[in-house]
Amino acid sequence: MVTFIGTMVYWNLYPAWLALALLVVPWPLRCCQRIRANVMDRILSMQIVGSIPFMFAIISISVLTFGYTNYELKAIYQQQLYGGGNNHHVRSYERKLKLERNWWIALFSSVCWLCVYVLNERTRELDKLRAQLKNK
Repeated sequence: MVTFIGTMVYWNLYPAWLALALLVVPWPLRCCQRIRANVMDRILSMQIVGSIPFMFAIISISVLTFGYTNYELKAIYQQQLYGGGNNHHVRSYERKLKLERNWWIALFSSVCWLCVYVLNERTRELDKLRAQLKNK
């Protein structure tokens, strides 16, 4: 059974890996660096619904997904701690393991998106400084 949160966890994770790889991998040629800069600038600086940047929307969705998985996992632990007569039930254990996996993936996804944001900002600053140095 596929859940909405499980889907959001995976849809947030793979683009974060791709964006992080584009920012971290050293590109030897200047044309490759320009392609990376253009792709990252276009995608991450898009505006969604008025003036909300795409990057902030993605980070918000990622953090909300992490928060919701945290809430669900906390509810399962409280149920097991305070009144779970069904502690040994296979389905509850299965659900707990699935939520723990989603919790770690959502946390990793949130951290990846935050790293992408910070690295993109630093890369932009570095490109501006290189352009200023080149003009002098």
